[in-house]
Amino acid sequence: MISNSDPAKDIIDLSHIDANLTAAGVQNFTFIGTNALTSAGAEVDYVQNAASDTTTVQATLAGDATPDLVIQISGLLKLTAANFALTSSQSKADLAAGAALSVSTLRSGSASEYSYTKVTGRACSSYEAIDDGIYIAADDLNLSGSSNEIDLLQNKVTITRGDSAESFAVGSGSFTLAYHANETIQAADAGAETFAFGSGFGNATINGFAAAGANADTLQLSISAFSYSGVTRGSEIPLGR
Repeated sequence: MISNSDPAKDIIDLSHIDANLTAAGVQNFTFIGTNALTSAGAEVDYVQNAASDTTTVQATLAGDATPDLVIQISGLLKLTAANFALTSSQSKADLAAGAALSVSTLRSGSASEYSYTKVTGRACSSYEAIDDGIYIAADDLNLSGSSNEIDLLQNKVTITRGDSAESFAVGSGSFTLAYHANETIQAADAGAETFAFGSGFGNATINGFAAAGANADTLQLSISAFSYSGVTRGSEIPLGR
């Protein structure tokens, strides 16, 4: 079991495994995402297991639809091709990128924030990873000076945006994030989040917002985020038919 894995930087290197023993040389696997394994070729996929809060990576050799290699990872992770080194060149590039990373740490209550710079081979050149004391709770990807993406990986976090500022809270920890005017929040892999938006929160898109259910999300809109024309706060505003 791999614990505390971070999809924003961690790599599973399968480049040294011969995926087809009947062919000369080392044959490579092909990443197929969440698609089911087939016997068409040497494949790698992953499955999220909500009941056990784990992610299973499966690899099958050429000509076999049954997993020959299984890796269990704690947490419900969304993996991409960037999380795998399946060829020799990918392995060398990923090792070089990992060696170049620079990291600093900030602790608040039970949580910690890890700030990474000199990121290569990804959509961002820097990002922050926040853990809740046990698992990675979120990755804050600084895509540009004006835009970023927050990937939520654990439940019960709070994101507060307003007055051109942003903060992130999980457990007993709270952190100030760099404000970006345009933000995308990927919330589908977590639950019971609180999104508190006040005046000047900018443009925010929440993907995977859970409006109902046991782990429903909460959207809090400050009254200061709205402008009033000809009415006072507390007045009844007639709605058109």
